[in-house]
Amino acid sequence: MRVPTLLRTTVLSGALIASSLTLPTVSASAAPVPGTPGTLACTTVHHNYDTGRGKTGARTARRSGPYRSCTNWGTVNRGKEIWFHCWTTGTVVNGNNRWTWARIAGDDKAGWFAHAFLEGGHGAGKHC
Repeated sequence: MRVPTLLRTTVLSGALIASSLTLPTVSASAAPVPGTPGTLACTTVHHNYDTGRGKTGARTARRSGPYRSCTNWGTVNRGKEIWFHCWTTGTVVNGNNRWTWARIAGDDKAGWFAHAFLEGGHGAGKHC
């Protein structure tokens, strides 16, 4: 089959123009807005680096991430013993931005605890 010259020229010209276009790209990992948790902040991966333990210094929330905007998995009463795993930074609570991932002693429940609500104002000694 013979393709007319005009059609052949038009198709080739369109292909050349399309191949020379530069399309804008969008980064898959946009930077989070300062002061707000990033997309994965409420599901932060943690490891058991610390063998320490402590107690809650006040009735406090056990959260899914180190930010007050993360899901509250339940409240823990003052004086409850917790086993430290590691700490990271998050929402500033009473002037302290450190949070500890800890497991409640005698239970399988764990979560993020703001240092401001732990006995002595501190938690794990090892960073996550």
